[in-house]
Amino acid sequence: MDKSQVYLKVERLYNEAKPTLDRLAHNGIKRDPLAKYCLVTYPPRSASPKIEGLEEQVKISETIFGKVAESNPNADLYIHTAFCSRACSFCNFYFQPGVPNFNGLSNLYVETVEKEVELLREKTDGNFRVKSIYFGGGSPSLLSPEQVSRVMDKIRNSFSLEDGLEISFELHPEIVRLQGDAKSYINGLVNTGVNRFSVSFQSVDDTILRSTKRGHTSEEALRVFDEIRGKERTNIDLMWGFRNQDLDSYFRSLETVYSLGPDSVTTYSLEIRPGSPDHPNYLDLTKEHFEKLIRMSLLTRVIAESQGYSERTFDYWFKNDDFEHMKRKWGGDDTVLLTLGPGTYNWVFVGAQNNFVFYKPYNLTDYIKCIEEGVIPIERASKLNKNETFRRHLMFKMRASHIPKDWLSSRIDNLDENTREEVNKTFRGLISLGVMEDKENRLALSTAGRVLNHETSSLFSSDNVIGTALEKETDEESRYSSFVEPNMISRYKDFIKKQG
Repeated sequence: MDKSQVYLKVERLYNEAKPTLDRLAHNGIKRDPLAKYCLVTYPPRSASPKIEGLEEQVKISETIFGKVAESNPNADLYIHTAFCSRACSFCNFYFQPGVPNFNGLSNLYVETVEKEVELLREKTDGNFRVKSIYFGGGSPSLLSPEQVSRVMDKIRNSFSLEDGLEISFELHPEIVRLQGDAKSYINGLVNTGVNRFSVSFQSVDDTILRSTKRGHTSEEALRVFDEIRGKERTNIDLMWGFRNQDLDSYFRSLETVYSLGPDSVTTYSLEIRPGSPDHPNYLDLTKEHFEKLIRMSLLTRVIAESQGYSERTFDYWFKNDDFEHMKRKWGGDDTVLLTLGPGTYNWVFVGAQNNFVFYKPYNLTDYIKCIEEGVIPIERASKLNKNETFRRHLMFKMRASHIPKDWLSSRIDNLDENTREEVNKTFRGLISLGVMEDKENRLALSTAGRVLNHETSSLFSSDNVIGTALEKETDEESRYSSFVEPNMISRYKDFIKKQG
């Protein structure tokens, strides 16, 4: 990989995007490590009404899972292991740190997940087909193969499963080391049915790994990948935008990871949440740092594409077929994601309206108590009408960096007049600004638009939802939220309205 040629291409793209990005930055719209940027679900947790008491949880559960039972959809399962070995300086997922803490609760936790499977089957009459299963966290690497097997057996005995079911599993190099022999551990997972592994590298720069408290070295991450090489599907996670990371350091990480030839690579821009030990170190970022972030975003694209990978959804680079969980998680008008464990988001989208997004509590004790009482815990929930359902699908369609015009035209006439006009005006403003381009059969994000991909997609959220999110967001929700910073969206919306 010729670094000088790569850097020349990065500079060309940087100069192409800079006028638009400068205009946006002047109005407070930029990728800021201190601001949430990642669009994962809609409406955000803080904009969803709170469900008070067990009686209300039972009632909303009956409505949501009744829709699943009636629809008999395909669905994806996510199992959240709400524990990890430590708190990395950048982590914004709900979990409890400490291996001894997990060891003391692991059997109770697995038993509770098994009971939740039984409850989910009861509430839905088992009337959906599982298309994929994803073990995430925290870190599922804390689970033994025997514990994974218990959960998988319970799922197999409760639901109809797709032939050749895809089962993904995240591997944290530090915790794999703590499990003893890596080969035996990973082979044990394969024997449970796991056929896709994701290794959390984050960087191959040991200085960055130490400063972010990852607990492993780059050499250990490479050894873990060697153990999964040749398995059915492989992924590597990378992160960029650290204060002490320069372009050369990130180049080495990208070069190393792509030389391994994984099926996919996920690349995340750093977020630093309030309360993180690193937060004070990011309060005085210079203009040069923000310019570096833009170049790192472009470097990601240049190197990935030079190695034959394509970004089929923001931040996810594929060389081969998309993995099943990703195909359905962001795509499709009919998509159902159900989770096991606390602190997660779920959605049931079947049809054009009366769809649901719901959230489980960030509290292990409350989660276990609800399951023991025969209730699937739902802390917040939103029911989406046809306009909000469309907005959600439009935002998630944009995670592929473009909107097919035939898809848009087939749906937009079904919206109310105000929503239709707002959506059209937003597109006009984005095109006028140079964030989007009007192609023959699609509206596509420009180079500048791709740098701010999540923020731009989030513009299609409704003013009411963003206003509610701004009003209701708590410190806890701000810490764990999987949605773009509402203030950023509000500023961006105001600016775009002036362009259209």
